[in-house]
Amino acid sequence: MDSYPCVGVIIPIYNVEPYLRECLDSVINQTYQNLQIVLVDDGSTDASFSIAKEYFERDERITLIAQRNQGVSRARNVGIDYLLKTSEGGGGGEKNKKKKGGGGGGGGEHIQILEHSPSKSVEYIHFLDSDDWFELDCIEICVKNALQTKAEIVWHGHRLFDQWKQSYKEQYLLDGVVKNIVLSPEELFASLKYEGFSCVVFFLCGVKIFERENLRFVDGIISEDAIFGTQLFALARGIYILNEDLYTYRIRENSLSKYNFEETQVTFSPYQQEIVESFDSNLEVYLYDFSYARCVFVVEMIEFLGAHKEDFSNQLIAQIEHFISYRTFSAFWICKCSKDPKNARVLCERIWKYPQYCKRVELSSKIAFLFPRIFFVCRAILRYCKNLKYWIQSRF
Repeated sequence: MDSYPCVGVIIPIYNVEPYLRECLDSVINQTYQNLQIVLVDDGSTDASFSIAKEYFERDERITLIAQRNQGVSRARNVGIDYLLKTSEGGGGGEKNKKKKGGGGGGGGEHIQILEHSPSKSVEYIHFLDSDDWFELDCIEICVKNALQTKAEIVWHGHRLFDQWKQSYKEQYLLDGVVKNIVLSPEELFASLKYEGFSCVVFFLCGVKIFERENLRFVDGIISEDAIFGTQLFALARGIYILNEDLYTYRIRENSLSKYNFEETQVTFSPYQQEIVESFDSNLEVYLYDFSYARCVFVVEMIEFLGAHKEDFSNQLIAQIEHFISYRTFSAFWICKCSKDPKNARVLCERIWKYPQYCKRVELSSKIAFLFPRIFFVCRAILRYCKNLKYWIQSRF
């Protein structure tokens, strides 16, 4: 099996004790055995790290990296850097290293690397969330199709599993997309039935695109897969659409990628505390966090498009501009928030310089951006009148 391409599997881990064994079992028991499995514990406070270490001791293909909590983007970037040998490597055993921040973060952090030997040279990478799982032949089927088609990405189907109902749900991500064929980025984006493209765990990807484009996740935001996925697929040299469900995506209540408007439904990570401490309710935290991620998406994609306009066709440029306009609409919601801990207004000011993307921004958001004092005074008056109406109705 070692004569076959080595595949790196990157799994960020944070407080997934009830689900981690099922996830890791689905990886170590793959029918395709030539794997380099990188577990990145992002400062878990439950038994997740202990479980990961148990699997590290059982399987020599596993490397375990531990860092303080910085979010899934940084965890995935650490995994990418390790596999591409762009971070400090080593000769096996247990190491404590101080590594400079990267991928949009700042400062330095201590990371602990447990490895049996230096990482192999990998030819493909597949991401896996630590509460999800692979079908046991996932990697084998993906590699087979990647070699046969020469596509840089093999995008496969997936199932949704509702943790609380203990049942599977239909997913529509690939609806309308021609299956079992290699598509260009233009052909893929044109066939999608939804306006917001995001994807990160449902594909096998050749490492050459990471080396060629130096792609990494943006730190400190939710929906990090939107920026990464859009850029990756736009730059890919062939995307094979595989009509097989090889991945199960778990829908669970307390997951940051599955926000719920109910106040008690979300537990935030330590790296989000700056936002959490600025607002009085989870709903306000969600609105700010969501809108901030949209602001970052728009700014990053405008810069990305500027850097690659000469490389892209007019059709691909128009498709990316459509994705930008779609997310600009909700980016300006952040101007309605009572506080701005991340100074997102600066991002909105940058976006406003591109009027072609701001046509869909609603009037109330425009007022909040252009005339914030007037907006907040008017909102306070409206809320006062609303409360007064309720008080009068309750009295009479």
